[in-house]
Amino acid sequence: MQTIDQPTTTQAPRQRPPWSTAAAIGLAIAAIPLLIFAIFNKWGVLVLVVIALTVGLSIWVWQRGLFFYEAVAFLIHFDGLGAGPIRMGRAVALVAGLLMIYKLVVQRWRPPALPLRTWAPVFVLLTWAAASGLWSAEALSFLNTMGQFMLGVVFFCITALMVDSHRALHKFLRAYWIGGLFGASLGILALFLGTRSVGFGKDPNFFGLLMASMIPLTVYYRRHAATVKIKWWYTFTLFAVLAGAAGAGSRSGLIGAAIALFGTMVTRPGLSAGRRSRVAIGALLLAVMAFGVGFVANPNNLERGFSDRGAGRLDFWTVTSALIQEQPVTGYGFGQLRLLISPNLLVTPGSQQLNEDRDDVSSHNTWMDVTGDLGVIGLLMFVSIFLMTMLNLLRPRWLQMKEISVTLFVMLLPVLSSSMFLPLLNNKLAWAVIGLAAGLQVPSWRSRWKGMSGVGQAEEPQVGQELERISPESYSNSSPVSRPGTWTDTWVDSVSLEQTPSGEVDRWQTERLAPGSELDPFVGQGSFQQSSPLDEDEVPLARWDLRFSTRARRQIVAAALIGGILGGVVASMLPVHYTATAAVIPPRLDRSVPSEYVLIDRERLQGVLTTVVSLAYAQELKTLSGVDLSVREISDRMSATRPKLGLLVQLQYSDTSQANVLAVQPYLVTAMDNIFENSRTAAEAQVADELRPTIPGEARYYSGAFYIRAYQDAVLGQEQPSVFWIVLVSIASAGLIATGLVMAGSRFPRVDPRDDVYEFTGLRKWTHVSGGTRKKTRSTPKQLEQIITSAVDAGTSGEFPSRIVVAAPRDGVEVRRLATGLAAACVADGRRVVLVDAQLADPALSARLARRRSKGVADLEAESVSGNEGNLTVQGVMRPVSARRLPREARQLLGADVDQLRFIAAGSRSARKQKVIDGAWLDQISPDVVVVVLAPPTLGGTAVSALMEWSDAAVLAVTEGITRTQDAEDAAGTVQLFSAGAEGIVCINN
Repeated sequence: MQTIDQPTTTQAPRQRPPWSTAAAIGLAIAAIPLLIFAIFNKWGVLVLVVIALTVGLSIWVWQRGLFFYEAVAFLIHFDGLGAGPIRMGRAVALVAGLLMIYKLVVQRWRPPALPLRTWAPVFVLLTWAAASGLWSAEALSFLNTMGQFMLGVVFFCITALMVDSHRALHKFLRAYWIGGLFGASLGILALFLGTRSVGFGKDPNFFGLLMASMIPLTVYYRRHAATVKIKWWYTFTLFAVLAGAAGAGSRSGLIGAAIALFGTMVTRPGLSAGRRSRVAIGALLLAVMAFGVGFVANPNNLERGFSDRGAGRLDFWTVTSALIQEQPVTGYGFGQLRLLISPNLLVTPGSQQLNEDRDDVSSHNTWMDVTGDLGVIGLLMFVSIFLMTMLNLLRPRWLQMKEISVTLFVMLLPVLSSSMFLPLLNNKLAWAVIGLAAGLQVPSWRSRWKGMSGVGQAEEPQVGQELERISPESYSNSSPVSRPGTWTDTWVDSVSLEQTPSGEVDRWQTERLAPGSELDPFVGQGSFQQSSPLDEDEVPLARWDLRFSTRARRQIVAAALIGGILGGVVASMLPVHYTATAAVIPPRLDRSVPSEYVLIDRERLQGVLTTVVSLAYAQELKTLSGVDLSVREISDRMSATRPKLGLLVQLQYSDTSQANVLAVQPYLVTAMDNIFENSRTAAEAQVADELRPTIPGEARYYSGAFYIRAYQDAVLGQEQPSVFWIVLVSIASAGLIATGLVMAGSRFPRVDPRDDVYEFTGLRKWTHVSGGTRKKTRSTPKQLEQIITSAVDAGTSGEFPSRIVVAAPRDGVEVRRLATGLAAACVADGRRVVLVDAQLADPALSARLARRRSKGVADLEAESVSGNEGNLTVQGVMRPVSARRLPREARQLLGADVDQLRFIAAGSRSARKQKVIDGAWLDQISPDVVVVVLAPPTLGGTAVSALMEWSDAAVLAVTEGITRTQDAEDAAGTVQLFSAGAEGIVCINN
């Protein structure tokens, strides 16, 4: 199937248009004012560089042409471009999501067959994040964070599904590396201007992360350079990337760059254990030196140093740790933690930053964000994603991808280090690497077939234990013809490899190295030539038969509706929360302030906020109100907030008992008055003694009101559970669970049109028919007649077969339509035909063509077993067939000869309990009459051996995209073992 990222033809290079010269002259004239502006203003240089890069990028893209995934990789560095909420990353994710949905639904796209372990953790985390909306307090924050997380998931799908070959992976990384060069140029420019560069993004820390990830990729290209000149060019590029990282002015970016530099040197291929340890020492010193140079090179780092408490991160981490301890298992809900950090800065012990005015701030630690939002459960899911990714990168399936896989692992290290200082939940680079790691675990095309039973084959190794190798002969046009029922072992490389002097080089022996490369001292006298990874022979990978059939879509919709109903029932049973709210304002009344603004005394704010949530306040409130609750329970029900982080402080008591709320309402502010009055009375004597007036009548300490009431009485309220929101989240969560189950069920390989079924099953493919119900996809009369022709050709006598059995591994509407169409084709050939439904477990064909409780196969078998064969005859159970109940293609074949077709139903329900069909009663039918038997599924509970022995033509129906390869092999083995006549496979295109 053709897709936009897999062209079938090579396009000729584009010719330069005739107007290109005039356009170049016009651009040169338009650049003159910019040159003048750049001479007199340093920002003009930046504007000129940006315009030049944009024009050059446009010309390069137009001339070269890019696949979609290459454009995505290139635009990762331009994520921040845009205006307002419209950003480059969001636009790319939206286009990619719509494109993949279109390819799956319309084009029936078959992406690479990702192993279950590579995508299941991501999907489980997505489902748990969606379900957390049930206990999320703010719906808007939940939807915003969910949308950001979906951006990362889309980038995971792009690299895991659309980058569908090893060659495509190299192209993706190459496009990413080229895009990084444009960002590095801006970093170098900012380094000279003395500013912090954000590249083409929106944050210098994220830009520093991208530059750090460029280091291992640049070193990889340098190691594979074909000439010394190109190697020097990559060396210069490496220094440019390091300078770009320094230009970001990001300490986390410099840490990531140092880690990437260390990892790149340590993971150098071909090193022995002793030499690798020595290289590690030098790499550590070089990494520390690179960090120091990059830190000193940017004056912004020298200005900040390390005395700013990590730009407030230490205080954010302190508050987040306290919040996580209050709700550690399930968290507060997706996107809720960022709303709680700012209000709790003033009330959390150990927090020193009290001037945070943002009401929405992250903890600046990805792992803490995940734990606070989704709890320990979500953290374990998130950790499992990265553990599985690192395992996949360190132990890839394919030997020739070992080095690039290790390079991707080193690219992931800066992401892991930066995740300690930045919110990277939707970081495009991180999710792209996770997707590429999943794509490296896709097995070969031929590994979808396990081989027939009894055929000797190599034992399949466990993933991660051995590297998969594939022989070029297994997928080239010159591959030798295999014997029926056998297949070339794809787990063992049939190409003999030259022995190398060092055992360490054996891991890399499939790479073609150039003289003078880093592994050259270990190669010995062998002559190798370097080639680009794009020049390697492409290895065909297995495809994922990810199809959402009508039945699957109905299951998903049904599950979503059931989830919504259950959510609505639970929401209607939730109790109503009653609240009592009071408010105070703690201004500075002891000194005059300008009228232009309101002065917020954060120390007084902190005093009020911490008092409300203290146990002392809860004890006083309990004494005044007399509620029958413990002090700890009252404290847990109290909250103190600052709406919009202003001067107003709200005191709120919340409870499901309306009586408790009414009892507490009059004393919310009174209890706090008593606390402050008691503390002032206890300390006033000592303060008055220490701060005696030096002038008669002077007041040296404030003795007025500490705060004033915003309104006289507390306000009562009630919070109803949002039934609509709970139902909506329940529908989405249940739909995701059902979708995940459908996808998990689709992980088994299925028969593909490109498979050589004779090679894998030993049965010849007679013909290929359509099995759809639409006009353009249903079988044609010629296709059905071709089955008869193939059966005659396959027979030994060359006569028309009169005993035909249609079997399939599992039941399906396609098989029933095939049996009905085959019977109609026999009638069209001038024969009298009896169509028999022998599917006793699920007689769907009988329900369509016969009356209810009609006697048939099961009743005849019961009569044959009991010996009372005279009571019920074959002639007595034959029924005429109504043409209106037949498929359209069958009606076209029958025409006016519908009376030449008879039907025998499966039988009554009581008689269908037997599991064996002997078929002796079939001999009562005249040899001149063609009998077409729809046999029970070969993998079902009813034996089909007697029917196979009775038949003189056995048709095995295999539905492409639905029938599993292993089921097809088992069914083919059954047919070959018991069939006595011609046997063949009919492939049905669904």
